[in-house]
Amino acid sequence: MSTRTATRRLLPLLALAVPALAPGAAQAQDTTVATLERPSEVRELDGIVVYSAFDPAIDAYRLTVRDAEGVRALPVAPSAEPFEADIGTNSSGDPQVVFSVDVGPVAGGQAGGRDLFVMALDEGAARPVRNANTNQDEVSPTIDDGRIAFTRVYPQDEGTGDDKPIVYTKRLVAPRERPSTRLSGVPTSRGGSTTQERVVLELELEAGRLGQIVRFTCGSVKCSDFTYEVRQVELEERSSRRVGTLLAGINGQFYVGLSFAEGYLAWYEPSNLGNGSAGAYRYRPGRAYRFAEGPPFLSGFAWTGEGTWQARASYGQLQDDCDDGRTTTVEQCTLVRTGDLDWEIVAADRVR
Repeated sequence: MSTRTATRRLLPLLALAVPALAPGAAQAQDTTVATLERPSEVRELDGIVVYSAFDPAIDAYRLTVRDAEGVRALPVAPSAEPFEADIGTNSSGDPQVVFSVDVGPVAGGQAGGRDLFVMALDEGAARPVRNANTNQDEVSPTIDDGRIAFTRVYPQDEGTGDDKPIVYTKRLVAPRERPSTRLSGVPTSRGGSTTQERVVLELELEAGRLGQIVRFTCGSVKCSDFTYEVRQVELEERSSRRVGTLLAGINGQFYVGLSFAEGYLAWYEPSNLGNGSAGAYRYRPGRAYRFAEGPPFLSGFAWTGEGTWQARASYGQLQDDCDDGRTTTVEQCTLVRTGDLDWEIVAADRVR
């Protein structure tokens, strides 16, 4: 669960033990634990890591877990797109994986779409989250202590506006007839203008708190391009606060990798600007922001409180194959485990 947006494959996930020097600020020694055919998000819980592994033999992704038993693909049908998945716990504290997949048209002429599924690591089959799935798309799921949070996307008729992503939460054991609880999500206005192209990219749930990475545009000069925000929602109070804001540019900036640990919400900002601009942030109400410089580009990030898991890529690899015949071994996408980062206090205006 320590970490969107964000899974698969047995081979060629090579269990390597190759020390690698991270670019940027000094960190504890890094260990490359796998190479990846394509970039992936990564989620972590108590040393168990879930990510997407692309298998070129089938031209699809496999939902993949790495734990004390090794690396294995979970018994889930491969997906043409990276899985949106998270690892957390059920109400008994046992590890559970929740994910969203395209189920296609369903019986009775319904529209089908994307549904949520959960599975225990020691079980042989995933089961649908029947009390939350609808004919709309349910995406970006997260799970903690038997509670899930997710986004339901309501499509709008052509010419009437953008689709509407709404964030909900529900306990897995709640009756189907009990509606999911709606939560704050993508802001509907910024700078005096209505937001548009609203998307929920990632959710991360822990101990009654929900981290969100959202993206939108608006008519104001302050968000005429894509704006990314990190938000934190308190479920019991139903309150929401903006934690970080980023105006995306041509230098590859975005937010990725929500993670809760030690009471902090952490995330990563890739950037091609140089000058130490890429790195991880962490935030806790009433505390100073912390920043740790890191590699320019990550497709996935999870801070555990004692270290991180990083899915590293180069700028051009974020949307492409990691090995296009021109890259070297060093430039391939890698899954890396690090010690804790070199955190330092930064001004709040650095992210807001």
